[in-house]
Amino acid sequence: MNGMDYTLVTNVTSLLYNKLKSEYSGLTLDEIQLAFRAGTEGEFGKNYSITYATIIGWLKGYLMDRRVTMVYDEEKARARRKSRSKYVISDAQREERIRSGNIAVLRQRWNDIREGRESFEIPMAGALAYDFLISLGILSEDPARTARAERLLPQENIHPFVASIGSIDHTVARKNIELRLFLNDLFNSGRSLIIPDMDMPLFV
Repeated sequence: MNGMDYTLVTNVTSLLYNKLKSEYSGLTLDEIQLAFRAGTEGEFGKNYSITYATIIGWLKGYLMDRRVTMVYDEEKARARRKSRSKYVISDAQREERIRSGNIAVLRQRWNDIREGRESFEIPMAGALAYDFLISLGILSEDPARTARAERLLPQENIHPFVASIGSIDHTVARKNIELRLFLNDLFNSGRSLIIPDMDMPLFV
């Protein structure tokens, strides 16, 4: 595609294989294909050439929202393997992974709003991040915002790449929209979203 010789393509293939095996082993083949399809369609930004860095960017973009739901999927699979495995993740490790995933989703969506980009949203990740903020007391349930989200639901166009992952529950879709409304309202009011690396998210 880029006028490169096959020696370079072979080397990139080897690099990519090792990267997938070491850092993206939680993804299924279908999800990797999904990320690549989304990337080639420009879902994660314009493609000037298809390079190793471009492909890794597609995977990172896909995982930004998928990461939280992956934690839950992995935990279910781990529970099934528990009797056969010596390694069991602790409650503290599980909670930290979930917290880190939620913060990553919030940080990505906030940056998208600041830079005027439309987020590549996976509703389940948004709903989990919404519940995360509720649990911290940073976000409280607001009937007016919920009503706005309900009105927007029929107009919500779930991206086909996202829809192919699985069906989306009404409550999950509504919470995802509420999170979007909350972050947009925060931005439009001139306030900032601050997520320290080591601390819980704080809104100023």
